[in-house]
Amino acid sequence: MNWRLAVWFIAFCSAVSFAQDGYVAQIEQWQKKQEQELRADDGWLTVSGLFWLHPGNNPFGSGKENEIVLPSSVPEKGGWFTLENGTVTVSAIPNLDIRLNGQPITTAMVGGVVMKRAKLETDKSGHPGELTFGDLTMFPITRGNRIAIRLKDKNSQARREFKGMKYYPINSDYRIMADFVPAQKGATLKIPNILGQINDMPTPGYAEFTLAGKKLRLAPVTEGDCGSDPPATAKQNCRLFFIFKDLTSGHGTYPPGRFLYTGLPKEGKLVLDFNHAENPPCAWTAYATCPLPPKENGLPIAVEAGEMFTGHP
Repeated sequence: MNWRLAVWFIAFCSAVSFAQDGYVAQIEQWQKKQEQELRADDGWLTVSGLFWLHPGNNPFGSGKENEIVLPSSVPEKGGWFTLENGTVTVSAIPNLDIRLNGQPITTAMVGGVVMKRAKLETDKSGHPGELTFGDLTMFPITRGNRIAIRLKDKNSQARREFKGMKYYPINSDYRIMADFVPAQKGATLKIPNILGQINDMPTPGYAEFTLAGKKLRLAPVTEGDCGSDPPATAKQNCRLFFIFKDLTSGHGTYPPGRFLYTGLPKEGKLVLDFNHAENPPCAWTAYATCPLPPKENGLPIAVEAGEMFTGHP
């Protein structure tokens, strides 16, 4: 071999190896961050309750007679949540050290009794009213026409017993450059969720790509401040959100499907990296209300990349 050619070949192989090592390191860093977020004080492993409110008073406390039964660190009768015309308020006993968004709650007369009382915004507002007492956090969430109180417990059993995440081997073949086909303005996807609800969510189009010798497509919805015509009107925090299912679903990955987040397309192209495919929150807690893949997003191949599933913690 000509020595110049040999030097070029060695340099080329070194560059490819360096790029591959950098790619693997980037994915490993993402995996580490995923686990850190899952284990965090406010991560999904701490979600340990979901209580659907009915109109009127919904008592809470550690006593079994309460409609919202909390850990023993809470008094037997702690107070109640009131749902009235879509508005949630909390009334708590005066000696309960409870705070709203980090601030003490003032007392008021409620039915002739002195209680700590406050109105709570739901997550629909983007800034839900968070109640904290001890290791517990509670806040209202809106799902369709229903409102629930979600409970997080820093000392949850799932968090204490969590043994770590599992991934498929990192494979750069699952990093794909897709063609992005724009949808008509105002197009939507019907996204079901585990509650049996179906929501029409905006979609900017679909990604078309080839994987395992098959020509495939996936349609995303948008997440963040994406404006009415992404990417033209999107802000910096806008991203695409793919909810998909493949032949590994229930055979190595979470049975209902997985999530994949990407940036916005550029000049009709979009990078899909399935090494970033992740489990939905429902893989980690029974108290999440996850979206499910739309019928358009079932892939007839096995995508052996990204997060695996070995059962609830």
